[in-house]
Amino acid sequence: MIMPASKIEQNQEKNSQKAFWQEHTFDLIGLFLFILCVYASRFHSYLLFHTLAEIFSIVVAYGTFMVSWNSRRFLENHYLLFLGIAFLFIGIIDLAHTLTFKGMSIFQISQTSNASTQLWISARYMQSLVFLMIPLLINKKSLKPYTLLTIFMASTVFLFISIFIFQNFPDCYIEGEGLTFFKKVSEYIICFLLTFSIFLYYKKQEHFEPIFFSFIILSILFTIASELSFTLYLYVDEISNLLGHIWKIVAYYFVYKAIIQLGLQKPYDFLFRDLKKSEERLKKTEENYRELIEDIHDAIISLKEDGEILYISPAVKGFLHFTPEEMIGKKYMEFLHPGDMLDLKSQVEKLSSNKLEGEYRIKNKSGEYHWVHACFKPIIEGNKRIGFRGVIRDITEWKKMQDAVRKAENTQVLVQIAGAAAHEINQPLTAIAGFTEILLMRKTLDPYTRDKLEKIYNSSKTIDDIIKKMQNIHQYAIKSYPCGQKIVDFDESIKSN
Repeated sequence: MIMPASKIEQNQEKNSQKAFWQEHTFDLIGLFLFILCVYASRFHSYLLFHTLAEIFSIVVAYGTFMVSWNSRRFLENHYLLFLGIAFLFIGIIDLAHTLTFKGMSIFQISQTSNASTQLWISARYMQSLVFLMIPLLINKKSLKPYTLLTIFMASTVFLFISIFIFQNFPDCYIEGEGLTFFKKVSEYIICFLLTFSIFLYYKKQEHFEPIFFSFIILSILFTIASELSFTLYLYVDEISNLLGHIWKIVAYYFVYKAIIQLGLQKPYDFLFRDLKKSEERLKKTEENYRELIEDIHDAIISLKEDGEILYISPAVKGFLHFTPEEMIGKKYMEFLHPGDMLDLKSQVEKLSSNKLEGEYRIKNKSGEYHWVHACFKPIIEGNKRIGFRGVIRDITEWKKMQDAVRKAENTQVLVQIAGAAAHEINQPLTAIAGFTEILLMRKTLDPYTRDKLEKIYNSSKTIDDIIKKMQNIHQYAIKSYPCGQKIVDFDESIKSN
């Protein structure tokens, strides 16, 4: 029993979805176990938990940069390069945030939580603006990598100078009081920017790889959840702060899935999406042209220089009864009438840039010859002729019509000659018959003369019968073409018009 095509497609889609969810289910289980281990580290010290959580996001940020930077020469989607460079400096700021976190004892400034929180809010502002700008960079084709590096580097250096040297960056955390108004408002502004970026992503959805789109949206949503959690804590080791870091791990996990994993496992689909879409459009156009070629009655043919058939459209089966597969790979001379070979060969040898047209006889599958009208143009590559392409039209019926016209014209000429001959012969014949009849009335004729005159008279009567038949034929022909109709040469009529 043959399964319907729709049923097969449904089964394939179900299998594809099943494989997709199986793959990502294992990944999510791995993520859950990693989060569990990171969470367990807080029972040793909150500082260890914070460091592990931040290191994960920093590694993902640097990995994102590595993938996009090393594939920049091949990227069709320039927003990926922008994203990668941005995440390099987001990772640098997050690293500084980790090293200055209270209790790290690496820098003197680490004795308070303000600098670390300032770096955190700076990185999140940069991240939200980057996510917001990506949909706006979809059609940008001229992003300069080193210019982007310079801009982000200058911005990062400016932030470090503001926080560590001039210390004029707004306070974000005050010991004993908790988060400042600026920090809380900033978190809400960041959430607004991220939410608005989701709206922009949906407006430009068709420009993104579907899996990439899904992962980026999930990453933004978990980033929003993380930022909202960071508006609630009073002390840095509270549960809301811990929950915010867990949501950040999940958010960066989806960045990893969207950029690093897709870039390594499916680089063609991910890095060359525009090229892939162009190829799909080209393939669709090719299919449309192929369907058009297959639907027309004339056969499209492509030949090598030596006459080998490279391609011939299925229309050839309609008049030669060969399938394209039966003709491809053979020389066209195998199908040509011997009487047309020399003529066609000489024309082909002279052909350089102009088209070649002619009428030839081609053998069909049963051995009969069909008249075809062929039109060829040379294929030129590097100033050298490498083959031909053209169109073949079956004109066998047209040829039969032409033969019928010629035969009819010949018949008409004969009829006209017969009518004229009957008219011209009839008068002298009447005179001969009349004078012979008068002579036979004489009684003084000797037997020999009478015998000869009787033969002349009888012969004239026979000729008269023939003339009457010719006149009848002429009259019949005239009646067959009433109202002045005449046989027309279709070729001459077409040329004159």
